[in-house]
Amino acid sequence: MKNILLAFICLFFIACNKDKVNNTNKLQNSSSFDYNTLDDTSRFYLLVGKADENNTKIYLTISKDMNNLISISGRYYDLPKGYIINGKVADEGIVYLEFLEDFKQESKNIYSFKGKISQDGTLSGVFIDDKIQAKGTKALFSPASDKINQVVIANASYSKEYVGKDYDGSDRKYIYNSSKQGALILNPQTPEIIQINNIIGSGTKDANELKTILLQNLQENDNMNENFNYESISNINVDYIDDKIIGFENYIYEYRGGAHGSYANNMIYFSLENAKELSNNIKDLIKDENDKNLKNLIMRKFNQINFTPQLVNNDDIALSSFRILDNGVEFYWGIYEIASYADGIISIHFDFNELEPFIRQDSPYYYLFAIKL
Repeated sequence: MKNILLAFICLFFIACNKDKVNNTNKLQNSSSFDYNTLDDTSRFYLLVGKADENNTKIYLTISKDMNNLISISGRYYDLPKGYIINGKVADEGIVYLEFLEDFKQESKNIYSFKGKISQDGTLSGVFIDDKIQAKGTKALFSPASDKINQVVIANASYSKEYVGKDYDGSDRKYIYNSSKQGALILNPQTPEIIQINNIIGSGTKDANELKTILLQNLQENDNMNENFNYESISNINVDYIDDKIIGFENYIYEYRGGAHGSYANNMIYFSLENAKELSNNIKDLIKDENDKNLKNLIMRKFNQINFTPQLVNNDDIALSSFRILDNGVEFYWGIYEIASYADGIISIHFDFNELEPFIRQDSPYYYLFAIKL
C-alpha cells in the first residue's frame, strides 16, 4: 500500500512539473513582441496590474516610424496620480519607460521602468528608480479582461512633388505631404463595437483594408496646385476606456505656407451601450458656463500652473473643450483661444469631485462624477 501511495505521489509531482514547464514555455514563447508586425500600423493595449500592491492601469501604444524606430507612448494611472508615458525599445526587445507629469513637461530620457512586452501586450518588468514606485518594485501588467483591451491603428501617407511659381514668377518645386490614421477595435466584437469600427475604421474589416481606404482618400483629396509646400496630419489614438464609453484623441495638423502650421486636439467619444457618438460640447457637460464659482475655480487652476490668460478680465473666459481621464477631467483651450501660438494648447486638470457640483445630471458623462464621490 505504501509503495502504491509513493508511486501516486511521484506521478502527481511529475505531472505538476510538466504543467509548470509547459506554462513556462508558453510564457517564454509569448514573451517577445514581434515589432515586424508594426509596418504601417500601431498597436494599442489597455493593461491592468499591480505595483507594490497598488491597482494600476496603463494605456500603451507601440509605434514604428518611417525610420523603423520603435516608440512607446500612453498613460499610466496609480490613482489618483496619472502620468504620461514616453518610451523606447532597446536591444533584445528591452523596453524603457519615462513618466512625465503632463504633456508639456520636456522629455529628458530619464527612464523609471525596464521590462519586456509580449505579443498580447503584457508588460512585465521592474521600476529602476524611486520616482513612481520604490526602486526594485516588480510589476506585471496584463490586458484588461473585462474591457476593450486591444486596438490596431492603421497609418497611410501620400507624398508628391509638383512645380509651381515662386514669388518672382520663376518655376519652383513644391512638396505635398499628407498622412492619416484610422482605428479598429479588435475585441470584443459586439454589435456596438462593430458599428463604432464602421465609423473610425471607414467600414473596413482589417488593418490592411483600412490602410488601402485611407490611402485612396488621401489621393482623392489631392487637388493641390498652390504655390507653397503643404503638409497635413490626422492621427488617432485611444484616450479613455471604461464599461460605458470609449474615447479617442484626434490630433490634426496642417501647414499651408507661412511661419508655422496650425494644430488641434479633438476628442471623440462613443457609447459602448448603443454605439452613438457622444457630444463633446462643453454645454452638454456643464450646467452653467458662467457660474462664478466655476470661473473662480478655473482661475485658481491657472494660477497653479503659473499661467495668465490673455483676457480683458476673468469673466471673459469661455470654456472650450474637455477630455475625460481616469483620474479626472481636463479643460483645454486650443492655440490662440486664450494665449499666443507659442504657449500652445493650455490645459488644467480637475478631480471628479471638484467638478461634480457644476455637472449636468442629464449629461451622458454624469455617471463618472456620481461614482467618483
